[in-house]
Amino acid sequence: MYGREKDLLQLNKDRNDHSLDKFVRTRADKAHSKITNQLKDKKLMSLREQLIRASKARDQSAEQRIQQQMREHTGESKETGQ
Repeated sequence: MYGREKDLLQLNKDRNDHSLDKFVRTRADKAHSKITNQLKDKKLMSLREQLIRASKARDQSAEQRIQQQMREHTGESKETGQ
């Protein structure tokens, strides 16, 4: 899961902790769902693996190209990151 296990475990604890505000639990639930969906997305995971290889090879042009492909795939804006 590419280092996201710790995040998922904490989010799962937060979303099931009824001593926290409902707002906090809801945000934890949304974040947990978003991460889970990203991990299930085979194309996105493939692009992440390519980005890691390009980064290790210090290939900046490939990194930029792959990052752009990831943005297009997720529908994310470069300026806002959302």
